[in-house]
Amino acid sequence: WDLQRAHRGGGREGPGRRAGRTGAAGGKDRGGGREGPGRRAGRTGAAGGKDRVDVRVGLCFPRVMSLDDLSLSPADAADAGEILVLQRAAYVTEAQIYGEPYLPPLVQTLEDLRRELATTLSLKATMGHRIVGVIRGRVDGDTCHVGRLVVAPDLQNHGIGSALLRAFEAQVADRVDRFELFTGSLSLANIRLYERFGYRELRRERMSSRVELLFMDKPSPGGPTPVPGGDPDLGSAPRG
Repeated sequence: WDLQRAHRGGGREGPGRRAGRTGAAGGKDRGGGREGPGRRAGRTGAAGGKDRVDVRVGLCFPRVMSLDDLSLSPADAADAGEILVLQRAAYVTEAQIYGEPYLPPLVQTLEDLRRELATTLSLKATMGHRIVGVIRGRVDGDTCHVGRLVVAPDLQNHGIGSALLRAFEAQVADRVDRFELFTGSLSLANIRLYERFGYRELRRERMSSRVELLFMDKPSPGGPTPVPGGDPDLGSAPRG
């Protein structure tokens, strides 16, 4: 990503070498003269509150985000197109972990996602006009099954996933006795996140020769208080 190359050797330069020293935006790469706009753009960093631009390819690197920029609201079928793009981008790393390019989130159709958003509890995180995260789930009896928690790859590790999970649980905590979810057994970052929220291993199921699913659950903080000794009706009996 360095826009400058060192000039080696002496003597007179030919046209080819002179061309190689001219920046894409007209600024010179070396020398003590006046900077061109190419170098000035490359020197503007996140500390100044502006985006850093790579003038060679037009890429834009956003400033470090704050959760103050984040807005949480219900997602619906009208968001399906943008959420599908987000979901596929986020699950590429999962496909690489398991060597499985046909994970369900990667092959889900737009129509199927529309139906899912229309019939499940869904929450989206937005920054400006961009959807940067989403979580969905459903209530079945006394259990809330938490569905796919997805965060844009370029904004992961900023607390968006935690904000979505916390808000989603709060919406249904007083309606259920427990929460249940699953992730891949090799998805260590996901597992650490869920463990921080109090989820513990419930069981494992093999999806294919490459993928094993890890199911996790926890009592709902708004549900019945577990009784020492274990009453299956209160969800406090050991599970395995």
